[in-house]
Amino acid sequence: MISERTSNYTMAARHYSIPLAALLLLVIVCIGTVLLMHLSYPGPRYIDAPLEMQESSQEFASDVQAHTSNIESVLKNLSGDLTGLTPDDPRAGDLIRTYYDQYPDAAGIVWVDANGSVCREPVYSMSVLLAAPEIAALNESSFAEHDVLMIGPLVSQTYGMVLCFAVPVYAEDKTYNGFVCIAHLPALLLNETPGTPYFKETDYELWVINDDGTYLYHPDAGLIGQNIYTDPMFVSEPSVLTGVRAVVEKPSGAMNYTGYDLSCTEVVEKTGVWTTVSFGGQDIRLVLDDYSYDVSQILFPDTIVTPDNLKSIAESMLVYAFENGRELTLNAMNNPSGPFATPGYDVFAFSMNGTLLSMPSQTYGVGMDRTNYRDAYSMLSVTSMINRCMQGGGYVHYYLKYPYTDEQARLGLAYVMPVDENWFIGVDGPVQDHSVTYDMTKRTEVVHTVQAAQEYVLAFGREAALAKMMDATDPLVKEDTHLFALDYNGTLLADETNRSNVGKDVFYHTDSYGNSPIREVVMVARTGGGYLYIESENPVTHQHMLYLTYVEPVNDTWCIASAISLDAYDVSAGSAS
Repeated sequence: MISERTSNYTMAARHYSIPLAALLLLVIVCIGTVLLMHLSYPGPRYIDAPLEMQESSQEFASDVQAHTSNIESVLKNLSGDLTGLTPDDPRAGDLIRTYYDQYPDAAGIVWVDANGSVCREPVYSMSVLLAAPEIAALNESSFAEHDVLMIGPLVSQTYGMVLCFAVPVYAEDKTYNGFVCIAHLPALLLNETPGTPYFKETDYELWVINDDGTYLYHPDAGLIGQNIYTDPMFVSEPSVLTGVRAVVEKPSGAMNYTGYDLSCTEVVEKTGVWTTVSFGGQDIRLVLDDYSYDVSQILFPDTIVTPDNLKSIAESMLVYAFENGRELTLNAMNNPSGPFATPGYDVFAFSMNGTLLSMPSQTYGVGMDRTNYRDAYSMLSVTSMINRCMQGGGYVHYYLKYPYTDEQARLGLAYVMPVDENWFIGVDGPVQDHSVTYDMTKRTEVVHTVQAAQEYVLAFGREAALAKMMDATDPLVKEDTHLFALDYNGTLLADETNRSNVGKDVFYHTDSYGNSPIREVVMVARTGGGYLYIESENPVTHQHMLYLTYVEPVNDTWCIASAISLDAYDVSAGSAS
């Protein structure tokens, strides 16, 4: 019996000898691959951070903790003030409006009752945000552990990624009466303007991520809302993912690691320090990075693009795409000696949902959702391109920030064209041969002008407010901002500087590129309000002046807007004034 077993076992061993050998070889290969990856992508090297970085990190955490505590206190006070009020009580609208006015970059505010119905919405349309599952599911039990909830980042059609803060509202008898939801730009967490790259006066780059790996704030706003475990920029770069994952998985620490630079175009060696604060039901990692960079490597433009050349290149790309299809077109765009390689002109392609398909000058971002990318004035450049393509294509302005400089940017112009309903191509470049200084206070200035007009409408009514806007001696009509009002049919209701057109349809007034800026102002107002660029051309000098414009809906029939001048440029020569 023993002999028979031995014989059978020997035969089985002979029968499986080749597969077993193959399996053993596979195991060896796998182990070798893992070891090779470990050597190629070393994990973070934990260190004792320099004292200055430690102190800055502690100060960063203290500042954010104090600011989020203030946000929580203000929201709780709002909740308390609304207790016992009914949605149709004018005092409720005044309270909500007062809160909104404290935060110029608020993207919306709304009171939702216990049945999930919008019952008070004095500012902005938040219908898209309210449809998000995270908000639609809110009920009384949602606030059992936290009086204030932070939700998001979520996508706002006008503002890109926003963070929503919700507080419960109660009736006089203390029964649940719904919640107030406020949407803010993520920079509010830091009490900073959008795009702030450094912590105070240091050279330490700052960013914020939660404990599930989702970016809540980053100087490159395109990363906000992205998750490191699914985003192509990290999945395709194991060395970068390893470092950022260490931040997510440990509440505090210091390390040397591999990560992206400020512009997310290069992989560099960094020193990072981070700690954690809790707010609104989330654990937030606050990170400071330090790494060396060479300012002399920043390339200022030596080629100035012209609108005609932009359009010509884009049209040739479109023809190529029609004849050769998407894959071959993207390959041609990525070819440095291909048919679209033109010095000073950058070609690109996006899907109509904002995913980067090709950009030879920034290959790391391919496959990434860039709808939240913001320029120097925090404008949603890719979203603007998508909107332009939905109108058939055309020109889009932007300010490209120069990293490691003091508020310096490049004024650029792009021409985009839809290939079909799924993707579009484009080309862009600088329209000036030097950098310009961008001034974020201009964003606040146009907002405050519109808010002041809105307050007057609420206090005295439409006709009194329109008359005030037509009075050149009134403080509301400032020299440095252009205040005007429109109804949604395109009729100019008030404009002290353009009296001859008041009462007329101005939808059909176009700029030098054939765009209808007034129609675009109304489009933005209808989607809840926000910012856009408007351009005008001097008929004598032919200089083009770019304006930053902000618009808010008053109700569902008309809106108020304010514009402020930014930079002028000469299309033919590229000189600025």
